[in-house]
Amino acid sequence: MEGNGIAGGDLHLPWMIPFRLYEAHLKSRAGLNVSGATFFGWPVIVTGHNARVAWSFTANDADIFDLYEEKLDPANPRRYVFEREKQRISVRKERVKVRSQNGVEEVTRELQYSQHGPIYKVVDNWAYAARTTADDITDLIGQLYQMNSARDLQTFRVALARLEVPLFNVTYTDIDGNLYYAFLSRTPIRAEKFDWRLPVPGWTKETDWSGILPFSQLPQIVNPESGFLQNCNTPPDAVTTPSTLDPTAFPTYLGWGAMNDRGRRALTWLSSKPLVTVDQALAFSRDEYLLAAEELKGFILRAYNRSWQELYDPEARLASAVSVLRDWDNRASVDSRAVVLFTTWKRRFDDLHSQLGEPERQDLKIVERLALEALQGAVAYMRSTFGRVDVRWGEVHRIKRGTGQYQLGGSPPGCDALHQVWSKVGEDGTFTITGGPAFTSVVELSDPPRAWTALPFGNSEDPESVHFSDQATLQRTNTLKRTWMTDEDVVANTTRILTVPFEDGALDLERRRVSWLLRARLAPVPDRVDTLEIEGESAD
Repeated sequence: MEGNGIAGGDLHLPWMIPFRLYEAHLKSRAGLNVSGATFFGWPVIVTGHNARVAWSFTANDADIFDLYEEKLDPANPRRYVFEREKQRISVRKERVKVRSQNGVEEVTRELQYSQHGPIYKVVDNWAYAARTTADDITDLIGQLYQMNSARDLQTFRVALARLEVPLFNVTYTDIDGNLYYAFLSRTPIRAEKFDWRLPVPGWTKETDWSGILPFSQLPQIVNPESGFLQNCNTPPDAVTTPSTLDPTAFPTYLGWGAMNDRGRRALTWLSSKPLVTVDQALAFSRDEYLLAAEELKGFILRAYNRSWQELYDPEARLASAVSVLRDWDNRASVDSRAVVLFTTWKRRFDDLHSQLGEPERQDLKIVERLALEALQGAVAYMRSTFGRVDVRWGEVHRIKRGTGQYQLGGSPPGCDALHQVWSKVGEDGTFTITGGPAFTSVVELSDPPRAWTALPFGNSEDPESVHFSDQATLQRTNTLKRTWMTDEDVVANTTRILTVPFEDGALDLERRRVSWLLRARLAPVPDRVDTLEIEGESAD
């Protein structure tokens, strides 16, 4: 591979607790030196880089969850049948707190279990129990720590082989120029005769699992000829081109997944570039191009061009909308004046299109007629809601953090973009953003590595902190900030140091103290902390 490897990551998660991430740089006397993002309370980095390797995750369609149909005993619904013998359903009572009109109340709930797992539903003489291999995980933190400490591809793969991460795609780059992809899945080995997409018979041992599919038998790619790997929640055979993985070589129940617009966009872009610069990677990490607009606008324009003389449009409202869409570059940028119109049209078009039978969906004249009908409805909605059809995307698409509001670009509902934002439209036409880029990063595997990152809001949950919402402006401008790895850079860019003193046996004593406090249901509060203020340019 020519030049340094570049690793890009962009986890998409809800922007709420417990899914939000924070940034951390962990360094220990044992040699750990890793930077990235993790969940509150986790002592390891989930996605990030050390001095030699970088990695990121995306969700895959790994099937690690099964439903079992249990045949109940008609004479005693507390029993079920397995291999022609009656088995007793296990019962456990739990007291849980629920919110009611009178405040918080404690209620008792009865939990039932078959040998396959918890029973979540009973219909007549049938019960449905759920089972997942994720219940067998014992050391997720240990595997992540091993990944954090990896020095090369071999040690990284050894960490992955533990399969304590039960699902997810992982892409990897290192300082030696290696590229690697793995489809992680704690897949149970199942009998092929059953359709595992549906509930399977729980009364026969034929549906019992016979172990876990070994890591070596999962889809993996090392150093593809193309020189790149991508995964935007796409199938294993779509991570590079040409594909080197054959879906038929793996169990049908693995959970392959389907292609999407983000994956298509990434493949097209990467395939067109023999080399990618850091600046190009930074810009592409916030790419807002909508393939849906590129592919669907033609229905509107052809239908209008064919019938505009016959349309009743005395105030040229429809003509104005067509002009806005025709001149649009198909990007969901914060300043775009076509995104709101397009997503409003697409909601109506998708609804009309879903009502067609398969033959009608192949008839272009019918589809174009529906496209024009949907546009007429969209224009009427835009005029009644906003008074115009060319509303700026950022006017109605904002994130809120404390008392601040920040305009944002990114994909609208029903469309995909590399800058993927989740939102829902309200009755007033504004969009409430619920999730999207939880941690965006671009890492150049130079020596030492260089990295740029961004969070949705900031790294602090304290509204009084300067880091409560300082990164929201990065979302607005589609930029990432530089982060620091070497001791010299960290010292040069530090603004504040918080030291919690633990010496000799103090750490062991603190562990014991916290343990007793937790048993007493008290929050563990340090006895004291020492603080030292250091002047600098930015926080790390």
